[in-house]
Amino acid sequence: MRRTPVSTLLAAVSCCLVQYTATANDIEPGKEYYSAIHTPRAVTLDGNVSEWSGVPVLADPKFYVKIGFEGQAAGKGTGGVGAELVLFEEYSGGTWTGPDDQTSAVQIAYDADNVYFGFVVTDDYHQNSATGVDTAWNGDSVQLMIANAARDTQVALYNYALSGTDESLGEVYVHHEAGPGGTEAVVARNTATKKTTYEIKLPKAALGLTSLTGGTKFGLGMAINDGDDGPGQQGQKGWGGLGAHSIVFGKSPNETALVTLARKNDIEPGKEIYTANPAPKPIVLDGNLSEWSGVPVLADPKFYVKIGFEGQAAGKGTAGVGAELVLFEEYSGGTWTGPDDQTSAVQIAYDADNVFFGFVVTDDYHQNSATGVDTAWNGDSVQLMIADAAQATQVALYNYAVSGTDESIGEVYVHHEAGPGGTEAFVARNTTTKKTTYEIKLPKAALGLTSLVYGTQFGLGMAINDGDDGEGQQGQKGWGGLGAHSIVFGKTPGETALVTLGVGGTAADLIYLSAVNPTVKGFDFRVNDLADSICDPANTKLYIDGASVTLAVTPKAGATDFAYTHPAYFTPNSEHTYIIEAKDTKGNVVMDSGTFTTPTYALLTGDLAVTPDTSKRGFIWNVHQNSAFQANDSTRPLQQLGGALGQNYADPSAQGVAIAAGTAGANNRMATRFEIDSLINMCPNGGGAFGDFVPDDIMPGIPGLDAAGTDGIAGEVITYINLPAGKHTFNVRSDDGFFTKAGTIYDAFRGMTAADSAGAVANINFDIYVQDAGVYAFRTVWEEGGGDAYIEWSSIKADGTKVLLNDTANGGLTCYRAITGGKGPAAIAMVSPAPGATGVAFDAPVLVQLKDGQNIVDAGSIQLTVDGAAVSVTPSKVGDLTTVNYQPAAYWPSGSQHTVSIAFTSGGAARTESWQFTVVTYATLTKAHQAVSVDTSKRGFIWRVFQNETYLPNSLASCELALAGQLTDTAGTLLENLADPMAAAWAQDFGTKVGALYQFILSSDVGAFINLSQTEGTALGNFTGDQQMCGVPGTTASTDGIDAEVITFVQLPAGVVTLTVVSDDSFRAQAGYINKPADGVLLYEVDGATANVTFRLFVQDAGVYPLRVIWQEGGGDAGLELSSVKADGTRVLLNDTDNGGFPCYYTGVAPDKATGPITLAVTMSGANVEITWTDAAAALEESTNLKTWTAVAGATSPYRPVLSAAPAKFYRLRK
Repeated sequence: MRRTPVSTLLAAVSCCLVQYTATANDIEPGKEYYSAIHTPRAVTLDGNVSEWSGVPVLADPKFYVKIGFEGQAAGKGTGGVGAELVLFEEYSGGTWTGPDDQTSAVQIAYDADNVYFGFVVTDDYHQNSATGVDTAWNGDSVQLMIANAARDTQVALYNYALSGTDESLGEVYVHHEAGPGGTEAVVARNTATKKTTYEIKLPKAALGLTSLTGGTKFGLGMAINDGDDGPGQQGQKGWGGLGAHSIVFGKSPNETALVTLARKNDIEPGKEIYTANPAPKPIVLDGNLSEWSGVPVLADPKFYVKIGFEGQAAGKGTAGVGAELVLFEEYSGGTWTGPDDQTSAVQIAYDADNVFFGFVVTDDYHQNSATGVDTAWNGDSVQLMIADAAQATQVALYNYAVSGTDESIGEVYVHHEAGPGGTEAFVARNTTTKKTTYEIKLPKAALGLTSLVYGTQFGLGMAINDGDDGEGQQGQKGWGGLGAHSIVFGKTPGETALVTLGVGGTAADLIYLSAVNPTVKGFDFRVNDLADSICDPANTKLYIDGASVTLAVTPKAGATDFAYTHPAYFTPNSEHTYIIEAKDTKGNVVMDSGTFTTPTYALLTGDLAVTPDTSKRGFIWNVHQNSAFQANDSTRPLQQLGGALGQNYADPSAQGVAIAAGTAGANNRMATRFEIDSLINMCPNGGGAFGDFVPDDIMPGIPGLDAAGTDGIAGEVITYINLPAGKHTFNVRSDDGFFTKAGTIYDAFRGMTAADSAGAVANINFDIYVQDAGVYAFRTVWEEGGGDAYIEWSSIKADGTKVLLNDTANGGLTCYRAITGGKGPAAIAMVSPAPGATGVAFDAPVLVQLKDGQNIVDAGSIQLTVDGAAVSVTPSKVGDLTTVNYQPAAYWPSGSQHTVSIAFTSGGAARTESWQFTVVTYATLTKAHQAVSVDTSKRGFIWRVFQNETYLPNSLASCELALAGQLTDTAGTLLENLADPMAAAWAQDFGTKVGALYQFILSSDVGAFINLSQTEGTALGNFTGDQQMCGVPGTTASTDGIDAEVITFVQLPAGVVTLTVVSDDSFRAQAGYINKPADGVLLYEVDGATANVTFRLFVQDAGVYPLRVIWQEGGGDAGLELSSVKADGTRVLLNDTDNGGFPCYYTGVAPDKATGPITLAVTMSGANVEITWTDAAAALEESTNLKTWTAVAGATSPYRPVLSAAPAKFYRLRK
């Protein structure tokens, strides 16, 4: 759900206790600092700002003008001294008659490549006098100044306008007055609503930046100029906007606002930034929040959890991708029954010495299982993470709780789990009102800060944990809170919110909203009373999609709950708008509005119902086994079951729990079919104790007849379940993965996926919503790669207990294994690569399987197109499956995106479906990357090492600095290399100094492999008996703070090469031009984390290639292992030629990257035009007239332009 900020109809009263220095420039205090969030969804420049929902709105920032010098240079740079705050500054005889004359609402967001600006300017008359692009500023227009982060240097000045007047609108002007340029804009005027919309895109280069990530800062000024109708009012006659004085009367970058990019994370869009105001009164920690009056309330911020992975680490870090927004995340069997179970209202304020937190948690039962201060988190409690302003490093973790239960309240715990400490707290539980109050004081030192002043920033995460009454509900059983994912499932400072200390002021207390919660069949919210502001239920309204709806009202103590029930379920994945208008008894209004998107859930309607054969209870079990195929993903089992992946060794005579022996497939590659009339609770040998129900039945067809082993199983369960209308919760426990479809179960595009574990071992609850009672088709596809194997399918009854499907004696749902009537239309049973797939192998084929329905698929009608071009395929048919397989003649280009379409007819009905996939980014090595020379008599590696435990960064950037002898500590002091040159371990000799590093030769005379650890004999990777790292421990006996570089020259065959790197911590592997780190061809890297990764590259020409691997260890374990993967799937260490490893040499000469003329080539690749060039630093530009050139955003070689009939396009390179 995306929402816009709560607004009120009550004027603010300016009052605070904190003294703050006069603003450094003319911007209204509190507006000089702005945090921009990551785009909640892709932004399209089209003049429609609907996709901006959820992005905070900056409305009409004021600025100081010196009294008596308005509209003159002397009125600028006053910083509020002898000045007045204005919304608009009149200029050169212009007049401003009020908000209808000109007001603005501005939104700013970013993605990995661009910063976007959305302006909606209300203006009673549009007038712009521009005579060309260079005078775009002269009248209604927007000007943007970009400054550096220090706001002392201008980077760019860009102007955007729509020329003409309301009677005769002209052309859109985009003027890059100064700076890199390359921006784009759409400007649209609506003469009926009197609003002008500007959508503007600034690529990172246009801001003078190389990357856009959380914590990036830049200066921003905007002049929103105004021209008008009437004598003397044409042209630039005044302006408003954030930092307008940075642009008018001379360019002054110090008059810009400072923009900080907030990290993209799991917090509800728009909530990942927060401004804390000064405390209006001295705060006393006593559990009484009366002195907090006027401090804004942050109520129930939501966060994204990956669907199906709630309460598991896999649910974290999803940032909205395949995820849903929740108020509360259940954990470890915990349940959340609604806002009475747990909701929160949080206030944050500060003074010169402390930041204060006030929590009021509504909770129907208090339970905390702490056995001491160090387990304070275990149940009802509050945890706070403090991070640095970049949200990159944890500063502290503090936990607060009152132990015990409502029947026996215990002691208050304050636990400084990490960080400086020194905090204080008061926690009080009111068992009558069911509210727990936390008042917490964090001195500035506890936040890792030396001062608390306007503009100070820090990262904040809070986990408001919940424990409950009832069996299995004690302890930490779930959480809500702002940035909860910064704390749970490992400490992740990037999941904090960015807090800025503001100037603020206070306002009268008002009712506030919480538990705003759209559902699949309604919309709920709570209005909370605050002080003497009491909710008036009769005058509280909800609008869904613009229509007023009927609300059910439930009074609560100090609050009122409102619920709307939609006549039918909302369509899955549909977007809706909402407006809440809540009034208190004094007539004050609080509003909240936004959009919400229903999840992509399984909804079964009557048109999908089938007629079962009631004489045949149970399930169909189709199974395929081949131990050669053990990848755990959602594609492999479909390919096996469809006969597209190896011989089927499942044994038809292995009846197991089936009613009879199985039926073999139409050939030896197709699945074997069994009928089961009982339950789905199976493992290969039966008698197991996997899952919730024991003992397990014997899985039909398994063990198979595969002499190579019993792994690599793919199975599917087909059943037809009798379901009453309403919500039904199912559970699948599986080893390994599974996915379940409902309704149309055989179609890759039309079926509803109810759950998908993506190949992972699973214990997943998932919901099915039934609009109309009936019998519906279900299909669960299951896979086992290696090791244990089982599958168990149950439903959850109203009392919370599980019962296996078809176990009607214990309340289970009735299941049938056969239906009567037609088969339905032909289906697209499988496509590979799957729609939306990323990281697709560069040699992957396109595979499509079509399944006959009531009518068979017409093989002659099948047409496959790739990137718009028809490709030649020969369909093959086995049983009711028709397979189309296309293998490109050349590998898919690295990182390329492709569109595939399949078209066919069945029974005269035509169907076409299209989908896209993206190829993995991979390296290609050619002769140009080969060693200039190599001494093949010197087998082994060069090991260069740096060690200093006094500073432990964990990034590849700091690793490169250490290797270059340029690593400094936080105070800027150059760090000494403390590695021990005498610690030669198994090297050829003692270490020698090379630059800042100690170099050791690891030669084959002593068995040279890269299977290294800080302690000899450990087993940190895929190969045991690790060898001792040379130079470690260092001269201070420490094994922390290590940075190292491996150099070797490796002999590689032509074709696909697969390598594995195991590292603790970071690594980067490069080849070819390794003499300069910036020139090396990147093979793979993992930055800031441990790794065990396997990756592939394409070697165009056999030969000896320079290889450079840099590695870093921050603290704890340390290990590095380099190996390759042979054709049979086994790994072998590099240089272990006795076992088939690639030979490596430690003496050779690497090539340098060519610095000659830039080349640009245009060729045909199939039906595509492909543009390639030799210099990655050169930018590709395009033009339609050879006069105006525009940078092609994000273009890298090779680049495939999208072709159209007209106009023609020209391309050039600029450097």
